Amino acid sequence: MPDNLSPDSLNEEDALLLLSRRDLPQPSIVSLTRQERLLSYYRVKVALVSHPNTPRTISLALLRHLYLQDLVQVSMTPGAPGDLRRVAEDAVINRLPGLSLGERISLGRRGSGRVAGALLGDREIRVVTAALSCPQLTDELVVKALSRENISVDAVERIATHERWSNAYSVRLALLRQPLTSLGRVLELAPQVKRNDLMEISGDPRMPADRRKYLTRLADAAKHRPPAGLGAR
Repeated sequence: MPDNLSPDSLNEEDALLLLSRRDLPQPSIVSLTRQERLLSYYRVKVALVSHPNTPRTISLALLRHLYLQDLVQVSMTPGAPGDLRRVAEDAVINRLPGLSLGERISLGRRGSGRVAGALLGDREIRVVTAALSCPQLTDELVVKALSRENISVDAVERIATHERWSNAYSVRLALLRQPLTSLGRVLELAPQVKRNDLMEISGDPRMPADRRKYLTRLADAAKHRPPAGLGAR
């Protein structure tokens, strides 16, 4: 901080101007945070959380005061520390139940992968559809969503018919393990699954009896199938 300026002489604009300097040293930032008057300004809170030299304990403490759109911004900032981004994501996820339908749809489309994954458990299928289109969503997050008890039949069906996710092998396995997946979808997905995986899933007592029976038959048929290229002579 310049020698001719002290934290108690700064107004909101002065503080924001200082925090716009990415090379502002940590001691100067700490001096700013000791002024409750400056911390009463919302834009100063956002600037402090976003500054790379703000001590992590301060950034984490200020996060809980941010509005939703700013939490989303922090969670999506590539250069932000990983733990800060994760705490911001957690804060967004915790607020999901209180958001409007439009806000949840918007978050599904533009939020982080973890937020989109959490929205796959939404009871409104329009939110699920938006989340499935999120560029940040990964196979692992879809698999995790399929393992949750709160996922709806409609969400499972939407995943099973999605061009991208239904072609991901790990997602196929998760769909076969999910009791809510319809038998019709199981009949479509199972022939594309390796025999060892079929055997494992068919041995799971949590699976519906008809599904276990079908997967067992399919695995047995694969066992007696001749290797590729060794046809009958």
